[in-house]
Amino acid sequence: MNRYLTYQEGEFLFEDVALSEIAEEMYTPFYVYSKAAILEKVEAFKQAFGDLKPMIAFNMKALDTTLILKILKERGCSLAVSNLSELKRAIAIGFPPTSIIYNSCGLPDYAVRDLLKIKPLLINIGSIFELEPLNRIATELDTGVRIGLQINPGIDVGGIPGSNFGASNSRVGIQKNEIDIALGLIANYKQLNFVGISASLGCQVATLAPWIKLSEDMAGIFKDMKGKGFNLEYLDLGGGFPVDYKDADYLEIKKIARNIIPHVKDIECRVVLEPGRYFTAESGVLVTTVLGVKEAGEKTYVICDAGYTEFPRSAMYRISHDIAPVKEPVLDKPDQGPAFGISSPSEGPVDTATGLHGPGESLSRTEMPGDLTPVFEATDQGDSAKMVGKVTVQIVGPGWDGLDYLAKDVEMHLPKRGDLLAILNVGAYGRTMSNNYASRLRPPEVLIERDKFELIREREMVDDLIGLDMEESDIEA
Repeated sequence: MNRYLTYQEGEFLFEDVALSEIAEEMYTPFYVYSKAAILEKVEAFKQAFGDLKPMIAFNMKALDTTLILKILKERGCSLAVSNLSELKRAIAIGFPPTSIIYNSCGLPDYAVRDLLKIKPLLINIGSIFELEPLNRIATELDTGVRIGLQINPGIDVGGIPGSNFGASNSRVGIQKNEIDIALGLIANYKQLNFVGISASLGCQVATLAPWIKLSEDMAGIFKDMKGKGFNLEYLDLGGGFPVDYKDADYLEIKKIARNIIPHVKDIECRVVLEPGRYFTAESGVLVTTVLGVKEAGEKTYVICDAGYTEFPRSAMYRISHDIAPVKEPVLDKPDQGPAFGISSPSEGPVDTATGLHGPGESLSRTEMPGDLTPVFEATDQGDSAKMVGKVTVQIVGPGWDGLDYLAKDVEMHLPKRGDLLAILNVGAYGRTMSNNYASRLRPPEVLIERDKFELIREREMVDDLIGLDMEESDIEA
């Protein structure tokens, strides 16, 4: 848990704002980010790699909220984008094309045309088949195009499924045995200006050996290509810098930097680094409301108003995030509600479009002890129990699907309907992965600075989903 999250007088604070205070102004779920936490990570990264004076290109897919990207821009960050939509949004936000790196795994012709008109700093090509259409369309438009080659480093770092980009069987990047083929094509394609190479290990790389091998190998490839007469300017070592997630391996950024810098500092080039989650993951919290608690067989489920649609990362990668009550637990009295602390829902206005309680509604929140061992007390009826300690629960969403969960096998004091929970370290690949499955609505986002907070992205509404649909068809039945 980062140092900007604290309990004070029973309230869970992010910087100096009680999360319950935000919940009084808008209904859950919502994302909250700490500006100070983001800036602290940016500065730590800059200091660690200060000797290289690298181009720091924040990977936009981690978090793409306009005001947060503007904060990073003010701190001198560039951007790494992976599709045309991200590129156009980055331009609209105010990033000049020369501060944007486009990482491609495949380009349709219409995207190539737009790319060649926008002219990002360079386009990193991840597959040989991309070279021909780039050159062909650049010839049609009578323009040049600055490209880099994404190299598959062939370094297996393991990690969570789908995140091992650097392994030799990954689809990301050109295989080392294909490099000479790519160079031969580039030499014949007159519109292509080859200016750099890049590689990426994957996500959450928390051991030193892969970083050392990557920097050694890429430095060697760079020098070899320079020796063949290619005038390279950029050496991009990608991202993968780890975050201190629950139950995950972790490695301090300064240790990574100390082991990368010696291999590349003497090369005449601009080193590029692409942090994403490292900057924003720990800055984000998702706040959700408990809808109820139920038992099924040997399992106890805490059902919340956030789940797979608001935060799919847990289900997609089979991982857990730390979860904290928004009110610090205190001893529950025997006369407070029925078995397992489930209280009746409060009565108040309901948004007819969403079926959710409206902003500012007061909800019952009874809390439990933080230092008791798990104990159950039989009630007079003999068919239920009163929980006065921790139990193992499944934190799940309101949907029907088995993937609709936030965390599994969490030890906690059983909450009541209306209690607020905070899912931590969700500032990267959280809101950007949220979706509209089952017509669920993407949550709003809030930014905290010291003791103030403001809405920085509106909650999606049902009308937003309906707006793109066609209401009538000309096709005859």
